[in-house]
Amino acid sequence: MKKRFASFIICLMVLAAGCTETTDIGSNLINESDFPDTQVFDTITMQVNTIRVDSIQTAPPLTGIPYMLGKLNDPVTGSTAMGIFTQFVLPTNNINLGDSLRLDSIVLTLRYGSQTVYGQKDLPVSLTVYELTQEMLPGITYYSNKSFAYNPNPIGYKNNFFFSPTDSVKLFNKKLKDVTGNDSLVYITTEPHLRIRLANELGNRLLSQSGTFTFTDKNSFQQFFKGVYISASTNGNAVAFFDLLAARSRMSVYFSRGTLAPNLVIDFPIGTLSATNNYFVHDYAGSSVADVIAAPSPNSQTTAYVKGAAGLGFSLRFPYFDAFKDYAINKAELEFTALPNTFELYKLPSSLNLVSYDTINEQITRLITSTNVQETDGPNGEKLNRYKLVFSFYAQQKLNGLVPDAIEKVLVDLQRTNPNIAVIGGPEHPDYPMKFRIYGTKLQ
Repeated sequence: MKKRFASFIICLMVLAAGCTETTDIGSNLINESDFPDTQVFDTITMQVNTIRVDSIQTAPPLTGIPYMLGKLNDPVTGSTAMGIFTQFVLPTNNINLGDSLRLDSIVLTLRYGSQTVYGQKDLPVSLTVYELTQEMLPGITYYSNKSFAYNPNPIGYKNNFFFSPTDSVKLFNKKLKDVTGNDSLVYITTEPHLRIRLANELGNRLLSQSGTFTFTDKNSFQQFFKGVYISASTNGNAVAFFDLLAARSRMSVYFSRGTLAPNLVIDFPIGTLSATNNYFVHDYAGSSVADVIAAPSPNSQTTAYVKGAAGLGFSLRFPYFDAFKDYAINKAELEFTALPNTFELYKLPSSLNLVSYDTINEQITRLITSTNVQETDGPNGEKLNRYKLVFSFYAQQKLNGLVPDAIEKVLVDLQRTNPNIAVIGGPEHPDYPMKFRIYGTKLQ
């Protein structure tokens, strides 16, 4: 059984094989005075496979790490739904709100954690909120494939709206009397956040617990109200980022006490004492990549794919790597190109990681190296986005047999907060082939 890995680690499986001709090394690659006898092997055969990525850790919540919410519907790499499970806590212990309580409304608010939206931000999205029936445990490690049972009858909707992470929100604050005795409404402007009206039944149920055992402490409250699941509907093609630890991320019950105390509110924050989990569901049916990942190895000699949020990565194998056993490796690099006209809607990953994966224990053992995307000029003057992974020391260790039973994997960096997609030229792509190069010195 595959072992999962924390979201900040990304897998790159490099299956490369076969060495072929050598050429004289160029002076712009390595200082020839340092390595006068170096040769470059630049037509090494690679066997490339696009793979599904293991689930990643998405709980407990961490300061500065946003949660993703939304749905991507990509005909090339499939659909990805990103939902949120979360608890709430009491603002204080032993709450008694008084008598004659009357509900005005109950609202779930989520503070935007980024000023960007991934995907098509100009398409409307829809969200549905459900009440959990299964307990979540604060402080427990949960993974991106972990779901919790919930009541299928929704307690809230927000239909056909647009994620607005840069727009402040104007809210009603209270009602006053002006000098003429007429009602005067007071509003305040708040930071950007998402608001979802919840069912009055839930608000009344919560108010009915005032002064009871339910409102004595966090554990009693979470036994009574286990939390919510926020799910993205199938429409839309965008993902937004939310800070669940922000003060604005909470459930607010607006109420009055009799006729003399209107405009009251009690807030149930999420906070660090709540269990939360980002839930990712990938569906590749009907997409271009579906036939690729179902094909036998090697399945990506022409095109390989990477996708964040525990989606896709690719691996490569070097079946003839032992042919370099008589060489000292001065430099080893893997270079590949994001295919033009494939990222108009979806921003490319800014960073990719190369990791070593233990095939016996089925776990990642080390982060080998990382690379950032760089824009370069193509052969016809076009702008290309390329990645280059340099891993000379690791390649020498592999050649010396110091990393047995290991393969290499490439995935999107920081997958817990990164849904980015890239379509990459494989080693046999006619225009933008993947290249693995070794610069070596023959041992005497």
